[in-house]
Amino acid sequence: MSMVAPAASRPWVDETVDALVREFRPRKIFLFGSRARGDSREHSDLDLLVVLDRIEDRRETRDALRRAVPRLPVSVDVWAADPEDIVRTGDSVGSFLYPVLREGEVVYGVD
Repeated sequence: MSMVAPAASRPWVDETVDALVREFRPRKIFLFGSRARGDSREHSDLDLLVVLDRIEDRRETRDALRRAVPRLPVSVDVWAADPEDIVRTGDSVGSFLYPVLREGEVVYGVD
């Protein structure tokens, strides 16, 4: 299986980020996983973390994020966090957020 250059997935990332920004006005969006590292394969999914101001109902928020994602030729896995999550677990080795915050690429928002 061949590797896919990060630039090749850029239109998919941009389209997805645009849709999420229009719908949710997040603080920040991270691309993480193989597409951020540059070692993705042809059918690797897009992994995105959307940082929102506040999350009331985690399941409802994640479902809404998934519904906002456009149809693409690859699957998109969208996760949500808020600033409280980042403060609470962002520095905890072994937490979901730890590698995302260190190895992910900010594709919307500022550092």
